Amino acid sequence: MKKILKNLDKPLLIISCILFIFGLIMIFSASNITAFMKYSASPYRYFFKQTIFLTVSLFASIFLIRFHSKSYHIISNLAVYVIGAALALLLVYGSVKNKAISWINLGFFSIQPSEFAKIIIIVWPSVKRLLPPPTRIRATITIPPTIIINTLFLISFDIGDIKKMRATINV
Repeated sequence: MKKILKNLDKPLLIISCILFIFGLIMIFSASNITAFMKYSASPYRYFFKQTIFLTVSLFASIFLIRFHSKSYHIISNLAVYVIGAALALLLVYGSVKNKAISWINLGFFSIQPSEFAKIIIIVWPSVKRLLPPPTRIRATITIPPTIIINTLFLISFDIGDIKKMRATINV
């Protein structure tokens, strides 16, 4: 763990922590009235939810940082299939919010698979380029999963996510 901390980009880590804290403050200031007036809930409702998500993300990042980035290809291959299945699952079990079928309700919370798809569409082709030349996969092989994911977005009427995905891919 000391070796990992020694090699971390400390300015990036500090800026990220500052942005997390600033984001929590912004979420609280933007949602405390809505939580109290509209939902008769605690003004801290969304603040606590976001804090939980940040905490889970912190543990996930500590877990992932232990692996060398070249070993991400195993995880990324599985992730492409999982996110494809989750997007296809939207067509059957998805709930409509804002005129798009983009959320899967798990009872205690809902997830939006398209948010994970954006991360995977960045990581998956990047990891393929890290492989040694004999096993390196050409960039054209990454196009079909991207087309399939965009098609699933289109079928679920999620035009906003298609635009975000195209912007993500074009960067």
